[in-house]
Amino acid sequence: MTAMMGDKRILVIDQQPYWRTLATDTLSRSGYLVTSLSSYDQARTEAASLDPDLVILSCSEIGGDEHKLITDLLQDHHNLIIFVTSLSQQVMRKLFIAGARDVTNRTVEGSHFADVVQQVLRRHSCRDSYERVKEEGIR
Repeated sequence: MTAMMGDKRILVIDQQPYWRTLATDTLSRSGYLVTSLSSYDQARTEAASLDPDLVILSCSEIGGDEHKLITDLLQDHHNLIIFVTSLSQQVMRKLFIAGARDVTNRTVEGSHFADVVQQVLRRHSCRDSYERVKEEGIR
């Protein structure tokens, strides 16, 4: 476990127990602090109180409930990865434009899943440093 992982809080949201358990176990073994939920309503509340470094939504498709959850999470400035089974390019593009950090195929391979999470956290960390320098200036 790297120091970077050990202090990262991740919220996993999935209504299917198998995938939620797979994601939670994979990330926990990688050293992340993971909370998992199946309820979209509970996820909104928990995301606000936990202030996770990353929120992961896993679903089979983007329907009305998922769209509402995504909108709420992004409006609250959460870093969001979406793992989805079926998704058109048009919807994927809309999710990126809305502010999702990554949108990718839902996977049952733990190593691929952990790689995507690590890449997003690494990119976000670099982006935050750049934005901080841009806003505060170089001292």
